[in-house]
Amino acid sequence: MVKVNKQNVAGWFLGLIVLVAAVLALMALYGPVHLEASRLSFTSLSQLDARSRQILLYIGYDASAFSTLAFVHYAIDKGIAVRNGKRSRLKREWRRTPEAVLLTESLLGGAVGASLSMLIFHHKVHTWYFVWGQVAFSLLHVALLAYARAAGWL
Repeated sequence: MVKVNKQNVAGWFLGLIVLVAAVLALMALYGPVHLEASRLSFTSLSQLDARSRQILLYIGYDASAFSTLAFVHYAIDKGIAVRNGKRSRLKREWRRTPEAVLLTESLLGGAVGASLSMLIFHHKVHTWYFVWGQVAFSLLHVALLAYARAAGWL
C-alpha cells in the first residue's frame, strides 16, 4: 500500500483550481473569448434557447450523479472509519476510500452531495482542505457556468 502525503493532495487540488481560474482569465483577456455581461442577466430558463437548456440539463445530470456518488462514498468511508476505530474486536481493517477520490468526485460536480454528507455524517469536517475544498469547488462550478454564459457558450 502506497502512503500519500495528505498535504500534497490538498496542494494538487488547490493548484488545479488556480490553474483553471488563470486559464479562464487569460482566455478572457487575450484569447478568442469575448465576455458579455449582458448575457448574465435572465430571469427564467424559458429565456434560454433550446441548445442552452439542453446543455444545462446535461450539466444538472452530471452534478446529480456525482453528488449522489460523493454522498454515498462519504457515508461508506465514515462507516469504515467507525468500524476500523473499534480495532480491539476486529481481526483486520477495511480499506478506506482515498482522499483523492473523495476530492475528485467533488471537483467533478459532487460538491453539494459531499457537503451534505459531511454535515449529516460529520465526516472530514475537521480537515481544512475538505471543508474549504467543498466551498472552492462550489464557487468554481458557479464561476464556470457564469463564464460559459457570458462567453455565449450557453
